[in-house]
Amino acid sequence: MTTWPRELKSGGMTFKKRVDNPTVFRAYMFAKMPTLGITTAYLDEIDVTTSRVVLPYGWMTRDLFGRVSTAAILAAAEACSVSLLVLNIRNQGAALTPRVRAVSIECLRECREDMTFEVADGEAFGAFVASGVDAGDE
Repeated sequence: MTTWPRELKSGGMTFKKRVDNPTVFRAYMFAKMPTLGITTAYLDEIDVTTSRVVLPYGWMTRDLFGRVSTAAILAAAEACSVSLLVLNIRNQGAALTPRVRAVSIECLRECREDMTFEVADGEAFGAFVASGVDAGDE
C-alpha cells in the first residue's frame, strides 16, 4: 500500500497560505478559473483531508431567474475538489497535472441562498497522488 504524508509539508503549506486568504483565493481563481473568480466564493477550510468552498448567494452568482447559476455551482464544486487535489500534489512534491475527466450534476430545487461544497475524502486524494508518483504518471 502506498503511503502519503498526512501532515502539511512546505509545498502544501505554501499552497494553503496562498488560498487561505479570501481575497488572494479570488484573485488566484480569477487567473485559473475566471467563472469562479468573478463570484464571491471563498475557500472556508483546506487541509490534506478536507476542503470546503462557500458560494455566497448574490448578484454575482445569480442567473436570469434569480437562482444560483449552474456555472457558478460547477465552478465552486470543481474548485473544492481540485484545491484538495492540488494541495496533496504540492504537499507530496509531485510533478502531476490534474485534468477533469467527467462532471455530473443533478438538478437542484430552486436555490436562493449561500451554498457550501465540501470534500472530505482527502485520504483517497493523497493515496491517488502517491500511486501516481509511484507509477511515474504525469
